[in-house]
Order: sequence, then structure tokens, then C-alpha cells
Amino acid sequence: ARSRGILYDDRTGLPTFRALERGLNAQKTQTSSFIVARIHNFDDVLSALPEGSHAAYIKLLSDRLRVADEDRQLYYGGNGYFAWTMPAMGRERLTDHLLGIRLLCYDPVKLDEDAIDITVSFGVDGSADNSAARKLAAARNAASQSNQADRPVVFAQHTADEEHLWQLSIQHKIDAAIE
Repeated sequence: ARSRGILYDDRTGLPTFRALERGLNAQKTQTSSFIVARIHNFDDVLSALPEGSHAAYIKLLSDRLRVADEDRQLYYGGNGYFAWTMPAMGRERLTDHLLGIRLLCYDPVKLDEDAIDITVSFGVDGSADNSAARKLAAARNAASQSNQADRPVVFAQHTADEEHLWQLSIQHKIDAAIE
């Protein structure tokens, strides 16, 4: 039962990001693009809905994100983040595909008598990394940098691991140099 709670969301039954991390072998991970969709008004909507409607709303979102491919396996990461994988393809072609999904999301979802607008943007990791956890984290980070206006699709930027870790600890290095 504990494992089920880690691999599947308790409210919706959707597989979680953890299930995605565990479910792909290194070769499949290396040849796939990881996409994370970010629903921008997610918390606003949940705060306005009765708690009993939250799972239904999340399921409606997942259905909408599958509209271009009903068989697509979606993973729920909480807080309005959904992920899936696709075979690697060129950046322009993938951007066009995601912008098409974004257009399909402009129609509001209907929950009971309410029509709720959806605003979505995407983060993508199309690298050849063979770690699902790293690719998912990079795609989620890219999604968090996306926005509705001018950056609806953001691709993860990769630097060498040592350089990236150095950049992440720069404040500490500056503080130490000042002392």
C-alpha cells in the first residue's frame, strides 16, 4: 500500500512522477524527450473549488493534455505539473506539437456548471541523459521558467555537471571570499 501511494496519486489514481522515474530503462530514457506541462492557474482554481471536486478537476486537466494522443501515459507531479515522454524529435517539431496542445487547452474545461479556463506552458528535456530523475527534474525546472506570454515552451539548458554545481553554490563562494 505504501508503494502504491508513492507511485500513484491518492486522490486521482494517476501515476506520479516517481512512477515515471522508476518506469523507464536507461535506453528508453536516453532516446525520449521528457515534457512537463505546467498549469498556471492551478492553485487559484483549487482554492475556489470545493475539496471534493479537486480530483475531478485534475482528471479533466489530464484528459485535456491527452487530447492529441488519448493513449499518452501522463504522470502527475502535484501542484499543477503533469509529465509524459515522447520519442526524441527536433526542437522545432516538438515546439510546434506542444503549441498545438496549448491551443487545444484554450477551451475551458467544464466541471459541474462551471467553465474553467486553462493556461498551460511546457518544459522539455530532450537531452541524451540516461537518468530519468535528472531529465524529469530538468524538464520541471524548465517548466517553472516558462510563462504564458513569451516563453510557452522552454527547453532545459545543460552544462557540465561540475560547472552547474559550481554555479549553484556561487553565493557561498562569494560570501567566503568577502570574509
